Amino acid sequence: MADIRAGQRLTADFLKSIFGNIQGFNVGMVTITPVANVVTTEVVSGLTTQGDNFAAFAVANTTVPGIVAEVAVSNVTATSFNVHVMRSNTTLTAVWWMHVGYSSS
Repeated sequence: MADIRAGQRLTADFLKSIFGNIQGFNVGMVTITPVANVVTTEVVSGLTTQGDNFAAFAVANTTVPGIVAEVAVSNVTATSFNVHVMRSNTTLTAVWWMHVGYSSS
């Protein structure tokens, strides 16, 4: 399995080297108004990504590094996943995400 490195260009060929047979992907953005110093969760749903297995990735869009302590995803399915954000204040936070459907065969 290949490593994803900061600043690396994510091409279809590179994603295929990680996941095998990519059957589809979706990208988008969700905004979250966090509670200061508490993990705040938003559900991304209504996805129609093709595949047998699924992975999701998320990153906060912020101009102040260090304020966002954590961005994570969980409960990834064919149609939804959860995005979690923890930051030190209650500033509305845009989180960019990618949902990948793939087949391991």
